[in-house]
Amino acid sequence: MDVLSNSSKDQPILILNALVKLSTHFQVIRIKVHNTYENGYGGDIAMLELNDTLKISSQVMPACIDWSNKLKLLDKPYVSGLIAGWGRTELGDYSDELRSTEVLMINRTTCNKRLKFPNIPADKWCIISEDGSWLSYGDVGGILFPKYEEGTGEKTYYLYGLISVSIGNDTVAVTNVLSYEYWIQHIF
Repeated sequence: MDVLSNSSKDQPILILNALVKLSTHFQVIRIKVHNTYENGYGGDIAMLELNDTLKISSQVMPACIDWSNKLKLLDKPYVSGLIAGWGRTELGDYSDELRSTEVLMINRTTCNKRLKFPNIPADKWCIISEDGSWLSYGDVGGILFPKYEEGTGEKTYYLYGLISVSIGNDTVAVTNVLSYEYWIQHIF
């Protein structure tokens, strides 16, 4: 399976779960930064093309993008989710393992009201911590998944966002990947 497929709706993409633990290394042969990138805030999304195909394993797992909005998350003011990254630990060292924490995903309208200034870009979600743990240096670019289980009890992971920037003591802006559907599906 390729790093990204552009063939159909809700097509799996691959998420690297713990690349530092893999014995195989990949070279990045091309980086595409979105043309609206604005110094770390607006348009802050990029795609990497690797020199080889990744294989699904315990370290590399698929996630879907909800192109069809079947979860209807954009319509809800609050949704529980998980974020994951390799940021600094409580001891100040970078983690060798992917770490995650629960967060509350907040849509743009609700976030603007909460922050009392309407300047969250249209391509962003906000998140706040649900359990008191929080992001640290090095978590930017990490992933945001809503908590969702199929009616069968099976878990399907949907990639909804990429950690962007702190915008308050307890609020972080997350790039909404659904805002970049055409770009993601046609970049390579």
